[in-house]
Amino acid sequence: MAPKNNDSITTAAATSATGDSSEPIPIKNALNLEVEHAPFTHPELLGEFPTKTYDPIPVLPYEDRALKADPTFKNLLADATVTHLEPKIGTEISGLQLHELTDAQKDELALLIAHRGVVFFRDQKLSIEEQLALGRYYGPLHVHQTVTHSKGIPQVHVVENSLEGSQKRIESQLYEHVNVWHSDVSYERQPPSYTSFKVLTTPPTGGDTLWASAYDAYDRLTPHFKKFAEGLTAIHSSKHQAEAALAHGLTLRRPIVEFEHPVVQRINLFFLVILVGWVNYSELFELILNVILDLKVKCFFVSDCSEPPEEFEPQPSQVGELRGSSPLNHQEAQKFEHPVVRTHPVTGRKALFVNDRFTTRIKNLSVAEAGPVFVFAAENWTLHLLVSCSLILRRGAALPDQAHCGGPRIPSSLPLDKGAVAIWDNRATIHYATYDYLPGNRHAVRVTPHGEIPYFEGTTKP
Repeated sequence: MAPKNNDSITTAAATSATGDSSEPIPIKNALNLEVEHAPFTHPELLGEFPTKTYDPIPVLPYEDRALKADPTFKNLLADATVTHLEPKIGTEISGLQLHELTDAQKDELALLIAHRGVVFFRDQKLSIEEQLALGRYYGPLHVHQTVTHSKGIPQVHVVENSLEGSQKRIESQLYEHVNVWHSDVSYERQPPSYTSFKVLTTPPTGGDTLWASAYDAYDRLTPHFKKFAEGLTAIHSSKHQAEAALAHGLTLRRPIVEFEHPVVQRINLFFLVILVGWVNYSELFELILNVILDLKVKCFFVSDCSEPPEEFEPQPSQVGELRGSSPLNHQEAQKFEHPVVRTHPVTGRKALFVNDRFTTRIKNLSVAEAGPVFVFAAENWTLHLLVSCSLILRRGAALPDQAHCGGPRIPSSLPLDKGAVAIWDNRATIHYATYDYLPGNRHAVRVTPHGEIPYFEGTTKP
């Protein structure tokens, strides 16, 4: 984040020089020449990349708790202070602790989030166990296939950047397509609903997260384009995310559930044994037997071997390279089809459901036809939507982003609030993480419940 403005720097410098203030600000701090980085306050929740694998996610039962809520919000808001941050998105609630909410209050909170897109709370004493319980109340919890987990808790997605690891993140921003507007894991059969995000450690400045309304993105379309978009289906894919993980030597934790191409041109089950160990060898072998039969791979490495091969002695330095060569990791990533315009099951409103991170193509349109449509949809987020309805989570506090809302003023920074929690509806919003604070420390934990299978009103509801 840039300094607030030239006037604030001049004032700070003058105060430091004249001593007129009882709490002078050193010039070097006012000019951001020296920055103190807060240490990680919850090391027990730092991330790891476990190699445990999971079965494909089946169709999950889901019932939106907001449908049981009292529409007057008499339980949730009776003793709370409510501040609507923008006309079409974002509300801040004070006077409540999330871990103390009753079921009736949780239902009404879901209803509020469904309407307002994202709701913010400050100074929350919510433990990770309580955050998980809140997430489970709203739906089955998602386990990510590639990103960092909290140790021993795969349902906790760790958002973590360290001062020491900042250079890698900076380079990834230059060469990888990761820093874009998106809805979390939209490639899943049942993408997320009410996602909670608790801030644990924040940088001195910057590190903002922005949200924008998917309702408003749809509402801004012309009637003719709305009709056109409502008939489209988009392919959402985890392929790029999976490839990025493999490029860094990581493991895909969930078996791929859809194939479009042969697994690999050359397969050696020796790689698979390296990845999963001999115990799981036979079961995984059966999964790709139909592929390797035509390749005539020698029995020594593949079939009819009741015991591990005599030469099964991989060197530690080989494991990362061989893991990336595994047949399991060379399968085509899973893809699901979702309507470009989806209907929210609670509000009944229509929302634009495409994003630049996971939406790869539009079904039944040629590449030439789909290209301009997809570009327009992406620009609808980044150009039109930001004019009036984006929000930021700035250093633990929710503020309207005046720089993107038609106003002339960039909001001032607030004191660091480590206990801030944002809960947003992935069906009604998209969001964008910024990395302007790098190099620096930032740490947060996300809990992500699955929602319903996306549908458009007028089609058969799953």
